[in-house]
Amino acid sequence: IEVIPIFESVQIILSADTILDDYITLSQDIFHEKVSYMRPFLARSDPALNSGIVATTLAIKWALSQFAKLSTRRGIPLYPIIAPGALPFRGGLTPETTQEFLDEFAGIRTLVIQSAFRYDFDKADVAKAIKKIQAEMPHLEARLIEPELFPYFLYITNLFEKSYRETVEQMALFISQVSHFIPARRERMQHIGLFGYSRRVGENLLPRAIGFTAASYSLGIPAELFGLGKAIKQAQKEGYWNVVTEYYPSLKSHITRAGKFFRRQSLEALNMIEMEKELPVLEEFTGEPLGPVTASENEHAKLIGQIIDSLKNDQNPQDFIEQAAVLRKSLG
Repeated sequence: IEVIPIFESVQIILSADTILDDYITLSQDIFHEKVSYMRPFLARSDPALNSGIVATTLAIKWALSQFAKLSTRRGIPLYPIIAPGALPFRGGLTPETTQEFLDEFAGIRTLVIQSAFRYDFDKADVAKAIKKIQAEMPHLEARLIEPELFPYFLYITNLFEKSYRETVEQMALFISQVSHFIPARRERMQHIGLFGYSRRVGENLLPRAIGFTAASYSLGIPAELFGLGKAIKQAQKEGYWNVVTEYYPSLKSHITRAGKFFRRQSLEALNMIEMEKELPVLEEFTGEPLGPVTASENEHAKLIGQIIDSLKNDQNPQDFIEQAAVLRKSLG
């Protein structure tokens, strides 16, 4: 029997290599046998729910670098696992973004493909993407990060996490309301972090990652954007922004993709007008306005308006929620 260790929070992911190193030593001391290999599982959705997209991605990039160094130093193969969703907040892996994902998370050796990837895209495109993953992923090596950058990564993840959580607190009531109408995919409770078993925001217990992400998109304010403009502005002011863009090159693409499902009218409807101040920072970064462009994206925005109207009128918005999910090719 081999152990697959799973790391489920940004703070733990940042120290995952140290935990593995200690385990390797302890295992050899107790069982007098060298560990042959390890398959560390880096959670992708729960850390994002608790800490936001930037903190989670940078923590994983740090861990992949440290795993590569640990593997070389201890002479033990490490085969990291990740289970990304289709929307950027949960990893951003689709048949259309396969190359981008492989480049961003080089060093991963096992991908747990989720349902949106399999069922919401053309079958031929899915098969082509799977072949690409199988051919390229085993040979892509993690980007090594200099150890002296760790204080930067620690500060940046804390900065973006704090800003993200502040927006979550403001959105909690609305997310809780709409989450009751998100179609259930499995019965499972989250058990760690900010929104674990006992965590409530006011009287509102927040859903798990899929429901949380689905709720944010169903309200027209994707979770990728939570507190992001404020954190970017602070990082720019303090001289950390270049580290973010250097080690998270897909961030612009991720925000651009999520931004297509942003509905500006939702800010007023949900009393989130303060977030309006963050939009110029985000739009300067992406180089284009946030909001729908294509006919499908505009139809999505209309459905969001109907969802919000339904909630205000104590009506069931589930049909609109499902229609919107089909248009963006992912529930949450």
